[in-house]
Amino acid sequence: MGVTSSLRKLDGCESKEINEFLYKNMPGKDELVSNLGIKPFDRKNPILIGDCVSHSLCGRIGAISEWYIDILASRYTENETNFLTEIEDKIFVNANGKMAVRNPYRDSAKRIIACYKCVRAYVNGKSVGDNEVIEALDTIDKHGLNPFNSQSCTREHSDEEIYYYIFENKLEDNVVSAIKQIGDRFLCRFIESGKLKKDSTVIIKPKWGAWSKVYGAEGDIFIDGIIYDIKSRSTEGYKSQEIAQIYAYYICHLIERYYDIKIIDILKHPSNLQGKDVTGIGLYLSRFGEIVTCDMSNERYCLSEKQVKPIADMIALQCQEIKNNRNRKLEQQLNVELGRITYEVVRRS
Repeated sequence: MGVTSSLRKLDGCESKEINEFLYKNMPGKDELVSNLGIKPFDRKNPILIGDCVSHSLCGRIGAISEWYIDILASRYTENETNFLTEIEDKIFVNANGKMAVRNPYRDSAKRIIACYKCVRAYVNGKSVGDNEVIEALDTIDKHGLNPFNSQSCTREHSDEEIYYYIFENKLEDNVVSAIKQIGDRFLCRFIESGKLKKDSTVIIKPKWGAWSKVYGAEGDIFIDGIIYDIKSRSTEGYKSQEIAQIYAYYICHLIERYYDIKIIDILKHPSNLQGKDVTGIGLYLSRFGEIVTCDMSNERYCLSEKQVKPIADMIALQCQEIKNNRNRKLEQQLNVELGRITYEVVRRS
């Protein structure tokens, strides 16, 4: 989830103050650079991938093409290690192999594991077709969707409906074709521009400790010091909220560098970018093949510890509240369990 989307869900002054901070300090449109040799977002004759796909299916194109881009980057470079971990997080609740959603039929777990093995084989360069791995990614993504992890959803949908949605509701051929084209164009654009090399350091779904826990901040891909957010929209034009979102990830990096040691004492949450330098931010408009970047080594973006302290303080407060809520829930669960045990003892006596 993007930071700006998360902020809209918050109440109180924190959301407003953080938004004001982001929009005040983020790069302007003129400070961005496009790989197409034109002004960013200024395409007179855009070549849009998947323009024949119905609007209702555009969401699936976006979700699966991001995973497909990630998997292609993983296959190409020698220094990516966490793609399969991210896929596993979609499937399992814990290391013991507990499935992330209930399995209405006996073969559900087997089919999900088969999809995972397909993806793993593809990452490792084994002979697996592109269409096959795209279908596997789609199944895994649907399996990990939040609605099917919620009790309310599982009460409202029958086992048959859930099973059909996850395993039998296949992508249409034109959607698979569009995702394949998006992947091909990604490799072309990033390898051609030298932004992705065999020895590149790639991290899938970069996260930032406490900020990610509080505001749901998660980038799409980190390549050699640049955090990219992948956008699959079919409309043209500059959108300030997209720049604010990717700039917020850079602020996450600064906060983690300056303050996460203090915040982590309140609420532990892992970061997969610890020790990495962030030198730039970028958007990749995947259906247009445009890479828009900004060099964050510019002196204007070198914010001090003092400048980001107000944001870090807000995060620390939110972390404390989350910890308090978690403790209250644990206490409630314990009281319920103790009440049940007491009832059993009384009933038996």
